[in-house]
Amino acid sequence: MVRTLWLHLLTQVKTAIDSEERFKPFDALINYDNEQLYQQILPLYGNMVLVFTENYWLAEDSTKNYYPALCRFVEIWHRFKKRTIPREVLREIKREESALYPFYEDLQQQLRRLTDLVANEKAVSPARNQQ
Repeated sequence: MVRTLWLHLLTQVKTAIDSEERFKPFDALINYDNEQLYQQILPLYGNMVLVFTENYWLAEDSTKNYYPALCRFVEIWHRFKKRTIPREVLREIKREESALYPFYEDLQQQLRRLTDLVANEKAVSPARNQQ
């Protein structure tokens, strides 16, 4: 949406001064998004990799299958941040968060399964104690 609006505005710009004023809000938007990405979002993804790595032995086999994809996703963005991967390469490789959606779904399924297991155990445990 922002890209479409940006391109539309480019067709309406008449002078360099007009363009500088017109695009200031877009610069602010880009700067805000970049700051949020580098200072908040990427560190959270780094924490996800750290927690996954430290607790890998506890993960279900289906979840372990997503470990390489998570590590790759985080590494690509760290390389981009440090400018060690050209934009042209970044455009060609799959780096969107949507690549992790199956991982997120697997985590949700495992959480539901474990929650149900604990709930069922709690339901059975009081009955055992009364016998």
